[in-house]
Amino acid sequence: MKKIIVIASLLLSIAGVSFADLATPYLYTSFTGSGMGKGGLRLDFGSGFVADGTIGILDENTNSYFADFYYGSWGVAVAGAKGSTPAVSFMYALEKAINKDISAGICTDLVTYQKDADLKSFSVWDVYVVMPL
Repeated sequence: MKKIIVIASLLLSIAGVSFADLATPYLYTSFTGSGMGKGGLRLDFGSGFVADGTIGILDENTNSYFADFYYGSWGVAVAGAKGSTPAVSFMYALEKAINKDISAGICTDLVTYQKDADLKSFSVWDVYVVMPL
């Protein structure tokens, strides 16, 4: 029941932001990601600010989430799963328009921090496409 409330709250928040004309919703999908990194929702707030995110179930026992926030090419990402410590990453991405509606991009972590783990650099990368909802 708690999962349904969280998902419903998230969807209502996204709908509210979109209908209030604060952000434009897009879908993104990954060519290289898997699991939670395979795709999700993007909100474009204009002036170079975007937020991407997804929540879901990786397997029968694992709920996970991913969110990133970018200004231009620089971003911060947070990812985790139920029962694990979240990882926080400082990210860099390049994105270019294919046409007026569709963009393609590539991103990587510059530094990733997770409690009780070594710092990582360039440990994740992704090639993705963003398209209108």
